[in-house]
Amino acid sequence: MQNELVSVIIPCYNCEKYIEYTLKSVLDQSYQNFELIIVDDGSKDNSALIIKSFTDKRIIYIYQENKGLPAARNTGIKRAKGMYIAFLDSDDVWEKDKLSTQVFHLNKYDIIYCNYNTIDEYNVLFKQQGRPHYSPIVEKDPFIQGRNVLGSGSGVLMKKKIIDTVGLFNEELRYAEDQEYWTRIAWNGFKFYYVDQKLVNIRVHKQSIQATAKNDLILKNYSIVIETFLNFKNLDNKNKGLIYEYYFLILYSYSKNPKDLIMCFFKVLKFNYKLINFKHIYLLIKFFPRNILKKNE
Repeated sequence: MQNELVSVIIPCYNCEKYIEYTLKSVLDQSYQNFELIIVDDGSKDNSALIIKSFTDKRIIYIYQENKGLPAARNTGIKRAKGMYIAFLDSDDVWEKDKLSTQVFHLNKYDIIYCNYNTIDEYNVLFKQQGRPHYSPIVEKDPFIQGRNVLGSGSGVLMKKKIIDTVGLFNEELRYAEDQEYWTRIAWNGFKFYYVDQKLVNIRVHKQSIQATAKNDLILKNYSIVIETFLNFKNLDNKNKGLIYEYYFLILYSYSKNPKDLIMCFFKVLKFNYKLINFKHIYLLIKFFPRNILKKNE
Protein backbone atom coordinates (compact mmCIF):
# COMPACT_ATOMS: atom_id res chain seq x y z
CA MET A 1 0.00 0.00 0.00
CA GLN A 2 2.86 2.39 0.78
CA ASN A 3 4.40 2.07 -2.70
CA GLU A 4 1.28 2.78 -4.75
CA LEU A 5 1.17 5.49 -7.39
CA VAL A 6 -0.19 8.86 -6.22
CA SER A 7 -1.79 11.17 -8.79
CA VAL A 8 -1.09 14.76 -7.76
CA ILE A 9 -3.56 17.15 -9.39
CA ILE A 10 -2.75 20.86 -9.64
CA PRO A 11 -5.28 23.20 -11.31
CA CYS A 12 -3.54 26.36 -12.51
CA TYR A 13 -4.99 29.69 -13.57
CA ASN A 14 -2.73 32.74 -13.99
CA CYS A 15 -0.37 31.66 -11.23
CA GLU A 16 3.02 32.54 -12.67
CA LYS A 17 4.07 34.17 -9.41
CA TYR A 18 3.80 30.97 -7.33
CA ILE A 19 3.65 27.90 -9.58
CA GLU A 20 7.42 27.28 -9.55
CA TYR A 21 7.48 26.99 -5.73
CA THR A 22 4.44 24.72 -5.86
CA LEU A 23 5.92 22.32 -8.42
CA LYS A 24 9.27 22.14 -6.65
CA SER A 25 7.53 21.20 -3.41
CA VAL A 26 6.01 18.17 -5.16
CA LEU A 27 9.16 17.10 -6.97
CA ASP A 28 11.12 17.31 -3.70
CA GLN A 29 8.79 14.93 -1.84
CA SER A 30 10.39 12.08 0.09
CA TYR A 31 7.68 9.85 -1.43
CA GLN A 32 8.61 9.70 -5.09
CA ASN A 33 6.08 7.34 -6.68
CA PHE A 34 3.73 9.93 -8.13
CA GLU A 35 2.52 11.44 -11.37
CA LEU A 36 2.06 15.21 -11.43
CA ILE A 37 -0.97 16.32 -13.46
CA ILE A 38 -1.12 20.07 -14.06
CA VAL A 39 -4.35 21.33 -15.60
CA ASP A 40 -3.88 24.82 -17.03
CA ASP A 41 -7.37 26.30 -16.87
CA GLY A 42 -6.91 28.89 -19.62
CA SER A 43 -4.06 30.91 -18.10
CA LYS A 44 -3.15 34.12 -19.94
CA ASP A 45 0.11 34.82 -18.12
CA ASN A 46 3.45 32.96 -18.23
CA SER A 47 2.29 29.98 -16.18
CA ALA A 48 2.62 27.58 -19.14
CA LEU A 49 6.22 28.67 -19.87
CA ILE A 50 7.23 28.10 -16.25
CA ILE A 51 5.53 24.69 -16.10
CA LYS A 52 7.13 23.56 -19.37
CA SER A 53 10.57 24.56 -18.10
CA PHE A 54 10.40 21.51 -15.80
CA THR A 55 11.63 18.36 -17.57
CA ASP A 56 10.62 15.67 -15.07
CA LYS A 57 8.94 12.85 -17.00
CA ARG A 58 6.30 12.44 -14.31
CA ILE A 59 4.80 15.81 -15.20
CA ILE A 60 1.67 15.76 -17.37
CA TYR A 61 0.57 19.16 -18.68
CA ILE A 62 -3.01 19.64 -19.89
CA TYR A 63 -4.41 22.90 -21.27
CA GLN A 64 -8.13 23.65 -21.41
CA GLU A 65 -10.31 26.71 -21.85
CA ASN A 66 -11.19 28.38 -18.57
CA LYS A 67 -13.93 26.41 -16.82
CA GLY A 68 -13.16 26.98 -13.14
CA LEU A 69 -11.38 25.06 -10.39
CA PRO A 70 -13.84 22.12 -10.05
CA ALA A 71 -13.72 21.43 -13.80
CA ALA A 72 -9.92 21.58 -13.82
CA ARG A 73 -9.75 19.11 -10.93
CA ASN A 74 -12.19 16.83 -12.73
CA THR A 75 -10.02 16.89 -15.85
CA GLY A 76 -7.08 15.83 -13.70
CA ILE A 77 -9.09 13.07 -12.01
CA LYS A 78 -10.16 11.63 -15.37
CA ARG A 79 -6.52 11.50 -16.46
CA ALA A 80 -5.23 10.07 -13.16
CA LYS A 81 -3.78 6.54 -13.09
CA GLY A 82 -2.87 6.38 -9.40
CA MET A 83 -4.64 4.41 -6.67
CA TYR A 84 -4.47 7.59 -4.56
CA ILE A 85 -5.27 11.19 -5.45
CA ALA A 86 -3.79 14.31 -3.89
CA PHE A 87 -4.95 17.85 -4.63
CA LEU A 88 -2.71 20.90 -4.52
CA ASP A 89 -3.64 24.47 -5.37
CA SER A 90 -1.17 26.23 -7.64
CA ASP A 91 -0.18 28.82 -5.01
CA ASP A 92 0.29 26.42 -2.05
CA VAL A 93 3.41 24.52 -1.00
CA TRP A 94 3.91 21.07 0.51
CA GLU A 95 6.40 20.11 3.18
CA LYS A 96 8.89 17.43 2.13
CA ASP A 97 7.20 14.53 3.99
CA LYS A 98 3.60 15.41 3.16
CA LEU A 99 2.85 12.43 0.94
CA SER A 100 4.92 9.84 2.84
CA THR A 101 3.26 10.79 6.14
CA GLN A 102 -0.26 10.55 4.75
CA VAL A 103 0.18 7.44 2.58
CA PHE A 104 1.10 5.53 5.73
CA HIS A 105 -2.50 5.82 7.00
CA LEU A 106 -4.34 4.80 3.83
CA ASN A 107 -4.34 1.12 4.74
CA LYS A 108 -6.97 1.86 7.42
CA TYR A 109 -8.70 5.01 6.20
CA ASP A 110 -10.11 6.43 2.96
CA ILE A 111 -9.22 10.11 3.10
CA ILE A 112 -6.39 11.75 5.03
CA TYR A 113 -6.08 15.44 5.86
CA CYS A 114 -3.60 17.42 7.93
CA ASN A 115 -2.75 20.56 9.82
CA TYR A 116 -1.17 23.45 7.93
CA ASN A 117 0.62 26.78 8.06
CA THR A 118 -0.63 29.93 6.35
CA ILE A 119 1.86 32.06 4.43
CA ASP A 120 1.67 35.37 2.58
CA GLU A 121 2.75 36.13 -0.97
CA TYR A 122 6.36 36.48 0.24
CA ASN A 123 6.39 33.07 2.02
CA VAL A 124 6.21 34.69 5.46
CA LEU A 125 4.26 32.68 8.05
CA PHE A 126 1.13 34.14 9.61
CA LYS A 127 0.45 33.68 13.30
CA GLN A 128 -1.05 30.21 13.71
CA GLN A 129 -4.16 29.23 15.62
CA GLY A 130 -5.31 25.81 16.73
CA ARG A 131 -7.97 24.08 14.69
CA PRO A 132 -10.46 21.31 15.53
CA HIS A 133 -10.40 17.90 13.94
CA TYR A 134 -12.94 15.08 13.82
CA SER A 135 -11.14 11.87 13.00
CA PRO A 136 -10.60 8.95 13.01
CA ILE A 137 -14.33 8.15 12.70
CA VAL A 138 -16.63 9.88 10.25
CA GLU A 139 -18.80 12.43 12.03
CA LYS A 140 -21.42 13.82 9.69
CA ASP A 141 -22.69 16.67 11.85
CA PRO A 142 -19.63 18.96 11.55
CA PHE A 143 -19.70 18.58 7.77
CA ILE A 144 -23.45 19.08 7.42
CA GLN A 145 -23.17 22.21 9.62
CA GLY A 146 -20.73 23.68 7.14
CA ARG A 147 -17.68 23.51 9.35
CA ASN A 148 -14.43 23.75 7.43
CA VAL A 149 -13.32 20.39 8.78
CA LEU A 150 -10.54 19.65 6.30
CA GLY A 151 -9.23 23.19 6.06
CA SER A 152 -7.88 23.07 2.50
CA GLY A 153 -7.93 20.77 -0.49
CA SER A 154 -4.14 21.07 -0.63
CA GLY A 155 -3.91 18.98 2.53
CA VAL A 156 -6.01 16.06 1.27
CA LEU A 157 -4.91 12.62 0.09
CA MET A 158 -7.64 10.12 -0.75
CA LYS A 159 -8.30 6.76 -2.36
CA LYS A 160 -9.39 7.08 -5.96
CA LYS A 161 -12.14 4.49 -5.40
CA ILE A 162 -14.12 7.15 -3.49
CA ILE A 163 -14.96 8.76 -6.84
CA ASP A 164 -16.83 5.64 -7.96
CA THR A 165 -19.35 6.34 -5.19
CA VAL A 166 -19.52 10.14 -4.84
CA GLY A 167 -18.67 11.23 -8.37
CA LEU A 168 -16.67 14.29 -9.42
CA PHE A 169 -16.57 17.87 -8.15
CA ASN A 170 -19.65 19.98 -8.89
CA GLU A 171 -18.67 22.16 -11.86
CA GLU A 172 -21.50 24.63 -11.15
CA LEU A 173 -19.55 25.85 -8.16
CA ARG A 174 -16.91 28.58 -8.20
CA TYR A 175 -16.88 28.85 -4.41
CA ALA A 176 -17.22 26.31 -1.56
CA GLU A 177 -16.58 23.41 -3.95
CA ASP A 178 -14.26 21.71 -1.44
CA GLN A 179 -16.79 21.92 1.36
CA GLU A 180 -19.55 20.43 -0.78
CA TYR A 181 -17.30 17.58 -1.96
CA TRP A 182 -15.92 16.58 1.45
CA THR A 183 -19.46 16.56 2.86
CA ARG A 184 -20.61 14.22 0.08
CA ILE A 185 -17.72 11.91 0.95
CA ALA A 186 -18.54 11.98 4.67
CA TRP A 187 -22.24 11.35 4.04
CA ASN A 188 -21.37 8.22 2.08
CA GLY A 189 -19.60 6.76 5.09
CA PHE A 190 -15.94 6.96 4.08
CA LYS A 191 -13.42 7.12 6.91
CA PHE A 192 -11.42 10.27 7.51
CA TYR A 193 -8.15 10.54 9.42
CA TYR A 194 -6.45 13.70 10.66
CA VAL A 195 -2.66 14.01 10.81
CA ASP A 196 -1.80 16.70 13.35
CA GLN A 197 1.30 17.86 11.51
CA LYS A 198 1.71 21.04 9.49
CA LEU A 199 2.45 19.39 6.16
CA VAL A 200 1.12 22.17 3.90
CA ASN A 201 1.68 25.90 3.55
CA ILE A 202 -1.55 27.58 2.46
CA ARG A 203 -0.95 30.88 0.71
CA VAL A 204 -3.21 33.82 1.53
CA HIS A 205 -3.10 36.72 -0.92
CA LYS A 206 -5.33 39.36 -2.48
CA GLN A 207 -5.76 37.51 -5.79
CA SER A 208 -7.15 34.29 -4.29
CA ILE A 209 -10.72 33.16 -5.01
CA GLN A 210 -11.63 33.63 -1.34
CA ALA A 211 -10.36 37.21 -1.39
CA THR A 212 -11.96 38.27 -4.68
CA ALA A 213 -15.36 36.54 -4.60
CA LYS A 214 -18.38 38.87 -4.56
CA ASN A 215 -21.32 38.42 -2.17
CA ASP A 216 -23.75 37.50 -4.97
CA LEU A 217 -21.42 34.76 -6.21
CA ILE A 218 -20.86 33.42 -2.71
CA LEU A 219 -24.60 33.35 -1.98
CA LYS A 220 -25.43 31.67 -5.30
CA ASN A 221 -22.83 28.96 -4.72
CA TYR A 222 -23.89 28.32 -1.13
CA SER A 223 -27.48 27.95 -2.36
CA ILE A 224 -26.29 25.11 -4.62
CA VAL A 225 -24.35 23.56 -1.72
CA ILE A 226 -27.40 23.67 0.58
CA GLU A 227 -29.61 22.14 -2.12
CA THR A 228 -27.08 19.30 -2.48
CA PHE A 229 -27.11 18.66 1.26
CA LEU A 230 -30.92 18.64 1.40
CA ASN A 231 -31.02 15.96 -1.32
CA PHE A 232 -28.86 13.51 0.63
CA LYS A 233 -30.50 10.13 1.22
CA ASN A 234 -31.64 9.17 4.74
CA LEU A 235 -31.65 12.78 5.92
CA ASP A 236 -33.56 13.08 9.21
CA ASN A 237 -35.17 16.18 10.72
CA LYS A 238 -32.24 16.78 13.03
CA ASN A 239 -29.87 17.09 10.09
CA LYS A 240 -32.33 19.17 8.07
CA GLY A 241 -32.42 21.56 10.99
CA LEU A 242 -28.61 21.70 11.09
CA ILE A 243 -28.49 22.46 7.36
CA TYR A 244 -31.05 25.27 7.59
CA GLU A 245 -29.33 26.71 10.67
CA TYR A 246 -26.09 26.80 8.68
CA TYR A 247 -27.90 28.45 5.75
CA PHE A 248 -29.44 31.01 8.12
CA LEU A 249 -25.96 32.27 9.02
CA ILE A 250 -24.96 32.39 5.34
CA LEU A 251 -28.05 34.41 4.45
CA TYR A 252 -27.37 36.80 7.29
CA SER A 253 -23.82 37.34 6.05
CA TYR A 254 -24.42 37.65 2.30
CA SER A 255 -28.09 38.26 1.51
CA LYS A 256 -30.12 41.47 1.41
CA ASN A 257 -33.49 39.72 1.29
CA PRO A 258 -35.29 39.61 4.68
CA LYS A 259 -37.93 37.21 3.31
CA ASP A 260 -35.30 34.52 2.66
CA LEU A 261 -33.84 34.92 6.14
CA ILE A 262 -37.26 34.67 7.82
CA MET A 263 -38.25 31.60 5.78
CA CYS A 264 -34.98 29.93 6.69
CA PHE A 265 -35.53 30.76 10.37
CA PHE A 266 -38.92 29.02 10.30
CA LYS A 267 -37.35 26.00 8.57
CA VAL A 268 -34.99 25.64 11.53
CA LEU A 269 -37.97 25.92 13.88
CA LYS A 270 -39.84 23.27 11.91
CA PHE A 271 -37.12 20.65 11.77
CA ASN A 272 -35.03 21.22 14.88
CA TYR A 273 -36.41 23.97 17.14
CA LYS A 274 -33.87 23.13 19.85
CA LEU A 275 -31.21 24.82 17.72
CA ILE A 276 -32.87 28.21 18.07
CA ASN A 277 -31.35 30.48 20.70
CA PHE A 278 -30.90 34.16 21.47
CA LYS A 279 -28.26 34.47 18.73
CA HIS A 280 -30.81 33.82 15.98
CA ILE A 281 -33.33 36.33 17.36
CA TYR A 282 -30.56 38.90 17.75
CA LEU A 283 -29.41 38.41 14.15
CA LEU A 284 -32.96 38.68 12.83
CA ILE A 285 -33.47 41.99 14.65
CA LYS A 286 -30.07 43.26 13.55
CA PHE A 287 -30.59 42.25 9.91
CA PHE A 288 -33.43 44.63 9.08
CA PRO A 289 -31.99 48.06 9.92
CA ARG A 290 -28.66 47.02 8.40
CA ASN A 291 -30.23 46.20 5.04
CA ILE A 292 -32.65 49.14 5.05
CA LEU A 293 -29.66 51.44 5.46
CA LYS A 294 -27.86 49.72 2.59
CA LYS A 295 -30.86 50.21 0.29
CA ASN A 296 -30.98 53.92 1.09
CA GLU A 297 -27.26 54.49 0.38
